[in-house]
Amino acid sequence: MEETAQKVESKTSIERFLDEFQQTLKKSYIITYSFNDIINGNLDSKNRTKQLLTISIIGLYVIPRLCFLCLLYMTDQETRKTWQLYSGDYFEELGLFGRTLNAVYLLYLTAIVFDLLYLRRYEKMKRLDFLTNFTSLKTREHGVRTLRSNEKTMLAEKLLLRMKVGNLMARMFHLTLFLSYDLVACLLFVYKESAYPVPCLFAIFNLCLFYWVHTISTSNIIFKYFSLAFTVDYFDTRLDNMIQQIQELKRSMGPKKLQRFLRRYDLLLNDFKKQDFLLKYLLRNIVYLYCIQLSSVFFLFFQIIVDSSFSLMLRIFMLNPPVFASVTVMIPGLYVG
Repeated sequence: MEETAQKVESKTSIERFLDEFQQTLKKSYIITYSFNDIINGNLDSKNRTKQLLTISIIGLYVIPRLCFLCLLYMTDQETRKTWQLYSGDYFEELGLFGRTLNAVYLLYLTAIVFDLLYLRRYEKMKRLDFLTNFTSLKTREHGVRTLRSNEKTMLAEKLLLRMKVGNLMARMFHLTLFLSYDLVACLLFVYKESAYPVPCLFAIFNLCLFYWVHTISTSNIIFKYFSLAFTVDYFDTRLDNMIQQIQELKRSMGPKKLQRFLRRYDLLLNDFKKQDFLLKYLLRNIVYLYCIQLSSVFFLFFQIIVDSSFSLMLRIFMLNPPVFASVTVMIPGLYVG
């Protein structure tokens, strides 16, 4: 009875993690199907059309608009003010800080669009090289059990906890970013330019659009960090399992135990070879995000501190996103290190 209850509990925790992990990846359009559907080629055109529509909106409207606004900074003041009004550039209300935000958003959204196109291509090729395939937690690989039931349960619960923390950080980062910058700047723009109803409506439209864009981009960025932490946890548990089996073989070695251990060892080496592409992809993201995100975060932090046009309360309110971004960058990096 106890073994049966343990198996049910293990199955429940593993399935909960796999379902939540896949749902989170789907929300940020990193994947459009479950892992099994991608491997088996069961691709539904409806989900891929949604992903393509999202990429098209960001790539063909949001990024060109931000690029245009950044190019306006090289023109004279009169020309810039006119075009900023009719393009609904509410970040201009935040002065130099708002102009920096336009450039930072342009940089990150461009990288995210290229990344989504890259992942979309590999998904069509039925490849999951860019993600850790946790389905071995649920099934045996080639008839070999990679982990014990209690180890699978503990690992699934640990990963599920990290997943909840990641989702919470994504929501908090999204809300603080939107409320501290976009909403404040848009309200100032509407209040100042209330005599021009069309630009005000256009600014509100862009505000709503950026709320949706922030939902995708913040989740995408945060889970690029957490995916590496998940991968480290997964292989760390499997290595611990191999060490325990070596200790058991030292105490009592039999031909069946030795054969089973060698098969598990071969599977682990094969999984490491399979994940070689993944680790390069994840490390590329970590290095890229560390260099770019920390630089932009500290630059924004410095601007908020030294800009005398902001009141003390507004400065404190605007410091929330850089603080959340710094924590998001540091925690997974330090943990993996």
